Amino acid sequence: MADNIKEYDIGDEILLRVTFRDLAGALADPSGEITLNYEPTPGGALVTEIYNNGAGNVVRASAGIYQFAFTTTAAGRHRFSYTSAGDLVQFEEGSWWVRERMIAVA
Repeated sequence: MADNIKEYDIGDEILLRVTFRDLAGALADPSGEITLNYEPTPGGALVTEIYNNGAGNVVRASAGIYQFAFTTTAAGRHRFSYTSAGDLVQFEEGSWWVRERMIAVA
């Protein structure tokens, strides 16, 4: 996954998405657990979310594509990573940027 930094506003819901492919390049589902680590606040403590055969907050969108919905609450650069286990072991990482608010909203 390229580190193409997307920009969002505080309060936007975003999808932290990952795509898994086999050695032939076809979309494929890992047989083991998928782990997402992300920073809800820039430089803050990591939060872990898990996908394990349908359980957890990470969801399977389609073959080889998994995602987690997250609502932004803090400005700055945030980072995330996905790791898969089982017969398809991969590590993907990326980041996103949240703009500071120009107008304070109650």
